[in-house]
Amino acid sequence: MKKFLSLVLALVMALSLTTMAWGAPVADTAAAQAALDAATDGATIQLTPGVAYGALTVVPTANSNTTYECDAHGPFPDATAFQAHMAEAGWHGTPTYTTTLKNLTIVGAEGATVAGFVASSGHAHGTVHDYVLNKDVSGSAYYFILKIENLVFENIDFTGNVNICTSQAESVYDGVTFDGCTFTTGGTASGNGAAIRYYNEANNGNVKNLTVNNCSFENCYQGVYTGHVNGITVTDCTFETLGHNAVAVQDQGSCDHGNVVIAENKFESVGDRVIRFNEVGAGSNIDINNNVMLNSGKSNGEMIAATSVATGVEVDLESNYWDGETASTAVATFTAPATVGITGGTWNSDVSAYVASGYAYNSTTGEVVVPAPAPTPVYPYYPPTVDDTTEKDVTSAQTFDAGIALYVGVSVMGAVGTVALSKKRED
Repeated sequence: MKKFLSLVLALVMALSLTTMAWGAPVADTAAAQAALDAATDGATIQLTPGVAYGALTVVPTANSNTTYECDAHGPFPDATAFQAHMAEAGWHGTPTYTTTLKNLTIVGAEGATVAGFVASSGHAHGTVHDYVLNKDVSGSAYYFILKIENLVFENIDFTGNVNICTSQAESVYDGVTFDGCTFTTGGTASGNGAAIRYYNEANNGNVKNLTVNNCSFENCYQGVYTGHVNGITVTDCTFETLGHNAVAVQDQGSCDHGNVVIAENKFESVGDRVIRFNEVGAGSNIDINNNVMLNSGKSNGEMIAATSVATGVEVDLESNYWDGETASTAVATFTAPATVGITGGTWNSDVSAYVASGYAYNSTTGEVVVPAPAPTPVYPYYPPTVDDTTEKDVTSAQTFDAGIALYVGVSVMGAVGTVALSKKRED
């Protein structure tokens, strides 16, 4: 009984800890925005099933995740001290707010949608709302520095764009992940922009490590757009009916993009090049493997292209399906790969028509593998007798006759036995 009670107590404690870590699901857009404004290290925001949320925006707020300075004054210990300073008479200059988002996870729910997400740092000017002072201001409103580390979106259905960008050189974005999300962002017209935009105006390496895994993009202008980003991974995604590129790795001048991995994705009806690079700088390493591209690319057959590639950049384009185009035409500015067709990966649809020679799709596991060879039949071996080796013709005939006699004898005995058994049953 004590063991049972201990087990129950342990389960209750585990559930309590889970509830405390996740918190109650946010009921509406206002609650979700409030949770985002107040997010501390390790927070999780859980959406509610069936709720249509508006767009969520990261802004500097009067919470513990923001620090405050004003010209030579500060940093202030908290928002209250900063607000008191700004209420004093005199000229104060332009405030600078620094907000930290660290280890924040936003989790979707069945039937819930989110109409976009914006995290934009830089110089706010014109007539804008200052969320720290809680009033509208004009002119040079404030500078916003944003520090993002390990921001995760799980299983969210986005009906609007995600724009995570900065024009503030001091901002650092390190680790943004989309896992199991869907994007349907309003159509293929250019005005609809990119479903995911991860952008750094400065080419300083401060925006990095974007991961997009197991996501779907449908009826969008562009799928994943990056600018001056180091470290990009797009895996196990589907892109269908896009007006422009599915994945764009862009820059304004030669950029070290670090490791770029685009693998095991299915692209269909992409209106321009499927994957587009600008000036790929030294230090970049590109692996594009085991992707299926259907009814996509420019009219001249290009599916992957770059404006330029620095000497020494490693590029691996092996094992992709180019939908009937020759590899040299499909990859444009890159060296054509030797292997055409996919050679690996686990797929949720039948890709048997797209595999490379010598490989096959396993419908049971969903994997593309090298088929196992058929087993070699094994026949029994009967070693020859002494007579067989000395008198081949005679003994062979004798052996055959003996075998026939044995067979007949066994058959007769079987028949007699059957008759006898039948008689016994009748008796």
